[in-house]
Amino acid sequence: MASLDELISQVPIDQVAQKLGVDTATAETAVRAASRPSSAAWTRTLRTRRELPP
Repeated sequence: MASLDELISQVPIDQVAQKLGVDTATAETAVRAASRPSSAAWTRTLRTRRELPP
């Protein structure tokens, strides 16, 4: 399975920045933040795997 960095390297950050009207550093930060699971989603995942009680 590809690492997060490998996947993000395939995202056209410059195009994302242009569409958002921000610089590339801000766009990369946004892409990385969007790729992180939210705590609620992560909790649901762990519960689905039965690693957390309901």
